[in-house]
Order: sequence, then structure tokens, then C-alpha cells
Amino acid sequence: MSNSRKIISNIFSLSFAELLSKGIIFFANAILARTILPDGFGIIGMANSILVYLLLITNLGFNTLGSREISLNKSLIGKYVNNINTLRLMLSAVVFLVYLGMILLSDISAEVKSVYIIAALGLFSNAILVDWVFLGTERMGVLAVRQVLTSVLNFAGIYLLVRSRSDTVLAMSIFTGTTFINSVWLILLYIKEYGKFRFELDKAFIKQMLKSSFHIAYYIFFVTVLNTINIIIINIIAPTEQLGNYQAGIFSAASKVFVFSILPSAIVQQAFFPLLSRSQSDEERHKVLDKYSMLLFLIGPVITLTIFAFSPFVNNVIFGEKYLESASVMRFLMLASYFIYINTSLSVPLIAWKYEKYSTYSIIVGIIVNIAGNFLLIPIFGVDGSGMATMLAEISISIMLTIYIYKKLKRIYLSNLFKMTVYSVISCGLGYYLWYEGANAIISGSITILTFILINVLFKTVTINEIKGYRRT
Repeated sequence: MSNSRKIISNIFSLSFAELLSKGIIFFANAILARTILPDGFGIIGMANSILVYLLLITNLGFNTLGSREISLNKSLIGKYVNNINTLRLMLSAVVFLVYLGMILLSDISAEVKSVYIIAALGLFSNAILVDWVFLGTERMGVLAVRQVLTSVLNFAGIYLLVRSRSDTVLAMSIFTGTTFINSVWLILLYIKEYGKFRFELDKAFIKQMLKSSFHIAYYIFFVTVLNTINIIIINIIAPTEQLGNYQAGIFSAASKVFVFSILPSAIVQQAFFPLLSRSQSDEERHKVLDKYSMLLFLIGPVITLTIFAFSPFVNNVIFGEKYLESASVMRFLMLASYFIYINTSLSVPLIAWKYEKYSTYSIIVGIIVNIAGNFLLIPIFGVDGSGMATMLAEISISIMLTIYIYKKLKRIYLSNLFKMTVYSVISCGLGYYLWYEGANAIISGSITILTFILINVLFKTVTINEIKGYRRT
């Protein structure tokens, strides 16, 4: 299959799966947020944030490394899987036992302890997760099935079993259980297609992996800090546990829309990553990066700015009146999301070309800005201050990444972004004006999207020749 067909096929598979699965889980979270109220939602948000940090210790950047390396040499699949999964299972056991002791000795409420411990059990499910194998071999159909299966199970569990605020522990159990089912199914499929998994600790091979994944692990660590530190700081600053859980719930609600808004960037990123990894010469990199960035900028600005304009309506429809404060937080996060599309267009190629350290340096700057912003702005603006800090962090990352890409390729890939932003502002401005004047929000939003499409058709943003250009990538 040609590169063009493979990319289009991968994007289609991932788009369908991501939109369907994330749409299902998005509605599941909306139901859950309304049912367990902001404080319960905040407890789960905090538990998931802690879990992400625990996973950093056990994953060590091996997912990205393994995916990148087997895309270049598929004969090493078994070697990577055996060593990575064995090491991660051992690390997961140690990390879980240490964490369990810390939680049991803490003075937090019994409900919060239960949620935190159940969430940590997800370490073992992630230790055996081999989705990175199917990503590296460009088996996007398998990943699509996996995503939809997990989301359906989560939605069914939340919809059928979670009935009140007292079911917060049960809700966390559902999320952890579906992750386990998903991991087992995927490892069984791996065994069927690639051979049995066996425990293996090749010290020389692991040492080589650790050396190669060093910068990747650092990068993932700092990205995780950037993405999760807000909820943790909100809880630290809050004078009481109850208020901290409530404010974390408000921010978590807005962040669910935030995550959904950057979903297309993840789809494009995964579809292009193997091809980016194989692009070695400057000429190849220019060609791939042109198409990669164009796709991101075609969809990013219009999505983020549309949600920004209609955030009160979006927030009310999804989460209800208990989450009114989330609307303003959402607007700041949408501006952050806009810059994430820029960052994705720049950081992923750097990682694919083994320049992870430059992405890491950029993230470190963003973390410093984010942490300082949270501590300075939350006392003044409340939860809105956390959204402001995220926005400022992503802007600083964009500046750093642009500088690094220019140093490596002597070009700045942002001209299409400016054009798409202008088109999006015109479209969103028209839709928002109609809504402000009393038109139905859904109709106004639809007019926004249609206007954006018409502008792009009129100015021939993507021509037939550009589409054919995929065949020459």
C-alpha cells in the first residue's frame, strides 16, 4: 500500500474510532458528572491524575520507543514486548505496594482512599497493554476496535450502575475494570498474531532501551506534569478537602471538553508518526511536515474557536447548572487547545526524528509557566486562574518549539495556521453574532461550520493536486 493510501486509511480508521469512542466516553463523563456532582467528579479527577504519575514510573517511555523501533524493524516485536511487559509488571508491583502503604497511612476520608487505591490497580492493566505494537505496525483497525470496546463498556457501566453521589467508588471501579478487560483482549490478540508472550529480562537489551528512551521518558514525564498539575495545585491551595474536590470537579468538567477538542490532533499525530519516523532527509521531512501541519491547522482553529464562542451553551448542555463556573474555565482552555495544535505540529516531528530533548526543553518551560501561573492566578481569579495558567503555558511552548524547528529545518510551518485562523475568526464571529441576537445556538453553530467550509472551498485551501501530493510523499 502506498504512503498516501496508508495515511488516508489510518486517519479514517482512527477518526472513526476516536470520534465514536471519545464521543461515547464523553457522554458517559457528562452523565457521571451530573450524577456524582462536582466534588465526586473531582475525587475521580484527582485519582486519575495521580495514576498518570504512577504510570510514568512504570512506562519509562517504552511505548513510544517500541512503536518507533518496530516500525523500522518488525522482526524485533517479540523481543520488545517480552522485555517491556516483564519490566513494567515488576515495576507496577513495587509502585503499587509503596503507594498502597502511603494511602492507607494518610488522613484522607475512606471514600477518597478507596477511589485512589482502585485507580492505582490500573497500573497492572497498563503494564500488559500492547497497543503500541499495533501502532508501530500500522494496524489502526485493531486500535479502533480497542477504543470503541473500552468506551462502550465504560458507558454501559456508568449508565446502568451509577445512580447517585454515593456511587463514586463504583464509578472508579468501572473505569479500572474496563481498562483491564481491554488489555487482556489486546494481549490475547497479540499472542494469536505474533506469538506467545514470555517473561524475559535481557539486561543488555533493557539497558539499550533505557538509554534510547531516556529523552522520551523525560518528555512524557514533563508532558504529564503539564497536563495534570492543575488539579493537584487546586487541591493544594484549597483550604479544605471538600472545597478542593469541588474546584477540581469544576476544572475536570471543563478539561473533558478540552481533551475532546484536541482529539483530532491525536488522530493526525498517530496516523503520521510512522511516516515521520521514516523520513530521514531534509527533503522528505519538508514534504511530510507540510502535509502533517496543514491537516492540523485545517481542523484545529475552527474547532477550538467555535467551542470558545459557544462555551456557555456547551457547558450547560453537557454538565448542567451545577457546573456553571466551568464555562469561563472552558474558554481559557480552548485558547490553550488552539496552541496545542501548533505544539503537536512541531513536537511530534522532533520526537520522530530523535530530537526529543528539544521537545522536552519546551515542555519544561511550559511547566514552569503553568505552575507559577497557577499559584499566582488561582488566589486572584479562582478556578479561572488555572485555565489562564494552562493557556500561558501552551503559548510559551509554541514559542520554544517554533525556534527549535526553525534551527533544524530553516523554515517556520505556521503560514497555513494564520490563514486558517482568519477563516475561523470570520466564521465564529458570524455564528456568535447570530446567537447573541437570539438565534438558536445549534443553528448558529452549524452556520459557523458551514461558513468555514464555504470559505475554504472558495479560496481552494486544499486542492486536488495537494491531495494527489500524498501519493508522492
